[in-house]
Amino acid sequence: MDTESKIVVLVRHAKAASPYGDYKDMERPLTKQGLEEAQGMADWLYAKFSEVTNFSPLFIASPALRTQETAHIFLTRFRDCEEKLQLQSLLYDPQEESFYQVIQNIADSINTLFIFSHNNGITDFVNSLTHNRIDVIPTCGVVVLKVKDNSWKNFRTTIKEWLWFKAPGFPG
Repeated sequence: MDTESKIVVLVRHAKAASPYGDYKDMERPLTKQGLEEAQGMADWLYAKFSEVTNFSPLFIASPALRTQETAHIFLTRFRDCEEKLQLQSLLYDPQEESFYQVIQNIADSINTLFIFSHNNGITDFVNSLTHNRIDVIPTCGVVVLKVKDNSWKNFRTTIKEWLWFKAPGFPG
């Protein structure tokens, strides 16, 4: 990764318990399928990042249990990272502007930002960033973009390059 760019990884949480069951929305845990999806996607992304040097990531998630659990699986897979998970309430039931607010406040020393959030907000946000479109980011879908700037403060206006999209059950 060059010093004139950053990477943003946007992840929809993995499959969670039904919203019509025994849990309040914020407390919905991942299902067994969701745990497997998250592990598989974390493994795939880790392999994609295997050649990246100077890797200084930050992991930020919505405070909902399902996003925290998804993020912890990715964080564990990237075990060389000493950063801990940060929770950001703006990422729960987010609007496009919520993502900008979070991203533009990231320290420039961070070159790779992982954001774990929810639909419909994460799909809407991803679709606003490049010419690529996704109807709905599936559970545990991952979108990776290269940000052609060395400052997160310029994220809104800088060029974003689509690198990868993958979701469980989709090629990529």
